[in-house]
Amino acid sequence: MEISARQIGEVVLLDVHGEIDLYNAPQLKTAVDQVVAGGQLKVVVNLARCSYLDSTGIGILVHCVSEVARRGGLLKLQSPSASLMQVFQMTRLLSHFDIRESEDDAVSSF
Repeated sequence: MEISARQIGEVVLLDVHGEIDLYNAPQLKTAVDQVVAGGQLKVVVNLARCSYLDSTGIGILVHCVSEVARRGGLLKLQSPSASLMQVFQMTRLLSHFDIRESEDDAVSSF
């Protein structure tokens, strides 16, 4: 998995490329922690190029949403594939995440 960060206004976008699984999910947690530690509290995790998400990845996403919220910020998910949406539905976590279909929608929703 590769994660690249970019900023649009006050929003930090983390573009995830590859799989979020047991072996590399902690990288996502570290990336979000670094963004928040830097004082950025508007975060979008772009899942458009994320090909797979396992239970560890889901756990990390839940943790990240909660941690950013605890610090007074918001974390949103952007552009998950149909298969990732199915994972969120099967785990009954759709309501836990603010999921946006496009980058424009995600950024403007703050």
